Amino acid sequence: MVRIRSAFTIFAVISSAVALKCNIQVRNDVGRVVGSTCVNAGATGSVTSSQTGANISFKTSNTCGVDSTGGIGPNESLSNGGPC
Repeated sequence: MVRIRSAFTIFAVISSAVALKCNIQVRNDVGRVVGSTCVNAGATGSVTSSQTGANISFKTSNTCGVDSTGGIGPNESLSNGGPC
């Protein structure tokens, strides 16, 4: 029982040391990616839209959910595009 618990503890420490990366994408109204950047989960950042030239700021959750905090146009959206 002690060996199993130790193995789980070691796995948890190793897993938490690997930072989750978020691939944040700007998409236009037809779903085309017009900007992207990679940040650590839980971080804030910004990305430039190649369609409008706007600098879009955002914040991410620890699980790579993303919310715009400014600069996004009416025909654009932010999403997590998967692994970086």
